[in-house]
Amino acid sequence: MDLKLFKAKLKEMMVVQEALNSQIATDWKEKGPNWPIDVWLNCGELIERMRTHWCKKANLVQSRADVVDVWRYILSDGMRTGQNFDFLVNTLVDEVLRQNRLMERLGSEKPVVYIGHYLEIKEKAEKLAHSLLSSLWDFNARCIDFVCICHDLGIDFWTLHAMYMGKNTVKQEG
Repeated sequence: MDLKLFKAKLKEMMVVQEALNSQIATDWKEKGPNWPIDVWLNCGELIERMRTHWCKKANLVQSRADVVDVWRYILSDGMRTGQNFDFLVNTLVDEVLRQNRLMERLGSEKPVVYIGHYLEIKEKAEKLAHSLLSSLWDFNARCIDFVCICHDLGIDFWTLHAMYMGKNTVKQEG
């Protein structure tokens, strides 16, 4: 993995997210939405979508779009709580590298979704959602859960970046 490029792409997403949040309210870090609640709601949508679509081996595009929304809110909450860029990057780099090694061992970058797989994704999304009910901020744990969900849906960092930029370019224009 090209660490310099990874950092640049992550910074690009942070800059875009900060601009989007500032369009909502210039003081979004102090008075913005409750980002953990948004993550929780989107995890619920992801679980529901996976529950109703797993058996069709269907179009997982919307489930993956839900993951992009979860990411926006995790990123926003990380920035809101004052996590510095280096901490955010190092946490993500560690987890993405760990998942890449796991994918290499398993020999698959695009897992096939089946009922057991749905249950694994559901469990991880529930774990992420429940972690938000805690008053403790644990960005590292949330990143681990999030990256595991991405892996299970066949989303690597570069795909997440492309999906994020595409979705948020539409939001900025719309």
